[in-house]
Amino acid sequence: MQKLLTAWNGGPWFGELLKPAFVLLVGLALGFAFWTTTAPVAKAREMTPAEMIQSKLPSAKTLVTASKPEVLFAVCGAIREWKNDAPQIVRTAAEARKEFAGDIVATGIRCLGDHPDCELAGEIVGAGLAANPAAASNIIDLALQLAPDCRGAIEVAAGPAEGPVNVLNGPANINPPPGSVLGGGGFTPEEAAVTICDHGQNVQLPASRADAYLRSHRGSVRGVCQVTPDKNI
Repeated sequence: MQKLLTAWNGGPWFGELLKPAFVLLVGLALGFAFWTTTAPVAKAREMTPAEMIQSKLPSAKTLVTASKPEVLFAVCGAIREWKNDAPQIVRTAAEARKEFAGDIVATGIRCLGDHPDCELAGEIVGAGLAANPAAASNIIDLALQLAPDCRGAIEVAAGPAEGPVNVLNGPANINPPPGSVLGGGGFTPEEAAVTICDHGQNVQLPASRADAYLRSHRGSVRGVCQVTPDKNI
């Protein structure tokens, strides 16, 4: 060290050459020390979806106590900052506030931008449906209004569409037996069945899936098919 200081203070040429190198070396050493001490902390602070939402809420509010406008504002802000985490953000918010599930999904899609990524929009719809299946009709309707170009991804997220069912392999306009359940199943004891007439064929399915079926099967209407003499001889 003494030799280094002597060389530094020796000739002007050697001192001017050594001084910048010494400063650079010290700077690199300090930078490396700072990185090694802060990197683990940064990794440990990776935020959860709930924390992302909370960071956009007023300081005195939580996801449970915030008003509807505050929740939607926070969801939008979180998605704009962490777009790739949008489905997880939507699901976290919709599970905490099931009564706002449809609006949370709509906000999630809207805050993706004017031309949302359809895959991400579909995942947002799926997240909302997983959080509150009872709001399926509202969620799907709002999503299709906001992202009509993403219909395919939204319908995939909503589940497979049912095709028309010809009851008992008989004439197309015969009504199904009382209590029969058609349309691919999926009923729960608590959910009412809805009958839809799809081009002369009666289809029964859960009430929550009726609107999606009507949208994807043009010409179908609610209610049983009307018996006509020429088809029911």
